[in-house]
Amino acid sequence: MEIEYQVNIDDCFALNSHLTKTSPLMIQEIRKGQISMAISPLAGVAIVIICYEMSLLSALVLMGITGAIFSAPMFFLYPLIFKRAQNKMTIKLCASEKSQGILGLHKMRILSNGLEYSTDYTDSRITWNSINRIETADDHTFIFTDEIKAHIIPRNAVVTGDYTQFINSLTNLYQKNAG
Repeated sequence: MEIEYQVNIDDCFALNSHLTKTSPLMIQEIRKGQISMAISPLAGVAIVIICYEMSLLSALVLMGITGAIFSAPMFFLYPLIFKRAQNKMTIKLCASEKSQGILGLHKMRILSNGLEYSTDYTDSRITWNSINRIETADDHTFIFTDEIKAHIIPRNAVVTGDYTQFINSLTNLYQKNAG
């Protein structure tokens, strides 16, 4: 069974979005960023309090104001900042000569021992044991070869073949053959 499909930058953004919701690694990185962005202003205020030997009441008021004005907004804004930075890196990666083949026409064929995958720039085979997991979300299926690297199959960009039939066959064969 074979499928041909087009991958564009929005499909790469969909992978990013999926990972930030489902990957324990990505979720942990976002939490670390939120905490560090929230603590930084408070740490600066703590230094000021110590240097100026402020009274307890003044220190609490200053910490409360700093927390409300800087720390809380930074905590809640950090996931948006992270997403924007991640998408900028994705655009840069896709524009790189070393990354030719991420975007454009892709062909994938199911074989008894795995998948055959090709673009205008690469031809490769992926054994069933090399696949970490397969996840479908919204209009995409992601074939992960490690924690965050995946082949993207967009439902709405299939050129030839049947998306649903291909994904069902792929999932069934993967479940039968994966260790």
